[in-house]
Amino acid sequence: MLPDANKYARLTFATKMVGSNMAMDPIMDCVHLDEKWFYITRETRKFYLVPGEKGPDRKCKSKRYITKVMFLSAVARPRYLDDTGEWWDGKIGTWPFTEVTPAVRSSVNRPAGILSAVARPRYLDDTGEWWDGKIGTWPFTEVTPAVRSSVNRPALETKSTNVTKNVYRTFLVERVLPAIVLKWPGPRNVKLQHDNARAHVTGDDAGLRAAFSAYANIGWNFSLFPQPPNSPDTNILDLGFFAAIQSLQHRTSARSIDELVVNVVRAFDEFPLERLERTFLTLQACLIACDHERRRGQHLQGRLPMNAICPCDVFEAAKAKLNTADAAFMDSKVADELREDRATFELARALEAMGLDDDVADALDDLGVELICLDDERVLVVNPPPESNGDVGF
Repeated sequence: MLPDANKYARLTFATKMVGSNMAMDPIMDCVHLDEKWFYITRETRKFYLVPGEKGPDRKCKSKRYITKVMFLSAVARPRYLDDTGEWWDGKIGTWPFTEVTPAVRSSVNRPAGILSAVARPRYLDDTGEWWDGKIGTWPFTEVTPAVRSSVNRPALETKSTNVTKNVYRTFLVERVLPAIVLKWPGPRNVKLQHDNARAHVTGDDAGLRAAFSAYANIGWNFSLFPQPPNSPDTNILDLGFFAAIQSLQHRTSARSIDELVVNVVRAFDEFPLERLERTFLTLQACLIACDHERRRGQHLQGRLPMNAICPCDVFEAAKAKLNTADAAFMDSKVADELREDRATFELARALEAMGLDDDVADALDDLGVELICLDDERVLVVNPPPESNGDVGF
C-alpha cells in the first residue's frame, strides 16, 4: 500500500500526462533509464538432450551467489520517420557495469620459443669496422589476453563493478548522452527519466549540468527528472521490457561474464519494436488505471490506437483530489521518503555485494543463522493489513 505522499506524487505525475483533448501524452521526447541485474544462469534450468548426449557442465562455487552483472539500459518510444520512410526502434543502448582487471590466479603454462638468425662475423673494408654477424632474434609470441596470470604477466578478466554516483554519472555523460545524440531522430529536446535510487544523480548535479551545457552549445536540450517514488510501473523498462530481455537472454547459455554480456546485448538488439511500442500503451493504461486490453490482437487487426484516452470523470476526480491536498506538506513528505528510500537502497546494495565464502556460510549454519537467498525469480508476497476504518488516507 502506497503512503499518502507517494499517492500524491503519482497522481501529480499522471495528471501532467493528460492533454487538453484527454489524450495521453505520446511520450515521444522521453528516454527511460534503469538498471537491472542479469544472472549468468538460473538456479534450475531445463535442457533437451538427444540420446547419448552429455548434459552441460554447470558449476558454481555457491548457488547463493551466482555470477551476475548489472546493466544500464535506455529506451524511447519507437516511431515512424517520414523523412526516411522507416521505423526507428527506440532502443538507445544497454551497457554493462564491468571493468577489465588483472586476474589474481597464476599459472606456469606459458608458450615459449625464440627464432634466432646469425652469420659469421667479418671485417668490412669499406667501413673499416667489424660486423658482428647477428641478424636478429624473434620470439614466437603474440599479444593476447592470458587465460591465467603469472607474476610476470597478469591475465585480464572482466569483473562486475559497484554502481556509485560517480560511476552512474560517468555512464550518463560518456555513454548514454552520446548514444542519444547519435541515434535520436529529433527534435533535440530530450527528457531523461530514472528512478530514485541513491546511486542516481539529480538534475542539479554539477558534472551532469556541465555536460548538458556542452550539448546545449550544439543545439541539444537535455533535462533529467525522477519518476514517482515506489512506482516502477511508470518506467517502460520495469513494466515489461527487462523481463522480456531476461527471458531472451537465458535462451543461450553463458560460462563467463563476457559471454553473459554478449547474450544480454544480443537479446536487447533482437527485442521487437512492436512489443516495445505496445509497452508504452500499457504505461498510459497504468496511469489512468484502466483495464489492459489485448494490444497484440489490436495490433494484428490494425486497430491499435496511438495513445490511450483518459475518461473526463477520472481526470476531474484526480484534479479535485490534488486541489484538496496540502501541496507543500506532500512535497516535503515525498522528499523525506526519497531520502529514506535511498538510504535503504544503499544498504541493500551493500549487503547484496557482500559474498560469503563456503567456510563462512558453513560456520553461520552451525550457529543457526539462516542465510537469505537472493533469487530474482522468487518473490514473497505479503498481504498488507486492512486499512483502519477510522483513518482516511489521501
